[in-house]
Amino acid sequence: MGILTLSTGAMLLIHVDTPGWLVAAISSGRGLALGLTIQPLLHAMLGGLAPAHMADASALFNVAQRLGGSIGISLLATFFQVRERVHVEQVMQTLGLATNALDSVRGDAARSTVTLPA
Repeated sequence: MGILTLSTGAMLLIHVDTPGWLVAAISSGRGLALGLTIQPLLHAMLGGLAPAHMADASALFNVAQRLGGSIGISLLATFFQVRERVHVEQVMQTLGLATNALDSVRGDAARSTVTLPA
């Protein structure tokens, strides 16, 4: 978990001009850490089961992992879409353009605009 924490924190150092080898090293550290974390957890969860129940438990774990990944990706996509929309509307307001101009360009004039805090 310490390696995972350090490698995840190191991702804050990644910028557009970061060398590829550094990005690969950080990603490799995360991969190593996830491998060292997930396998022992899976063994601890399934280690006490009878061999007859092992196939069902493994399948259930895989289903839960895939559902969790799908839900997580959709939540992240929604978060980034809302964040991008708010940023675009802030830029449009700064430029003195109407905030619903983006909707009319996309053909979604009926969609409401995001209210920005003062």
